[in-house]
Amino acid sequence: MPPKQKLRRGKKKKKDDGLNIEEKYKKTLKEIDMLKIRLVSHHEVTRRAKEASDIWKVKMRSAEDDIEEEKKTKLELTSDMARQYKTMQMEMALKIHSLESTESLDDLSEMVDTSRARWEKQASLLESENRQALMEFGLNPGEL
Repeated sequence: MPPKQKLRRGKKKKKDDGLNIEEKYKKTLKEIDMLKIRLVSHHEVTRRAKEASDIWKVKMRSAEDDIEEEKKTKLELTSDMARQYKTMQMEMALKIHSLESTESLDDLSEMVDTSRARWEKQASLLESENRQALMEFGLNPGEL
């Protein structure tokens, strides 16, 4: 198979349609005006796009600032909650210790009451024995 020939696309020569120089000049002026209009239009589109871009940049900076503020608030809140938790934990530990101490004090108080009753019983028994012994020797315990 023979190799394919490449199609040559070159500039086609414009045929002079019989336009004279003045007509060519007017045509060129119209083309220049059309290009100026397109250029103005492109400038306007570019200006609007830049303006919109600037607005969105401002909005983006504002949103980033809001996000940063929220992060700070979240960090402060988390720190505060951790501090409150530790404080509550310490208060609870103190309360538990206090309750345990109170229970121990109640136990001690009960032991003291029991011991006091036993001591008073023994003391009155001993006092009674001593009175009898003094009376056996003929002494009056009230006079001493």
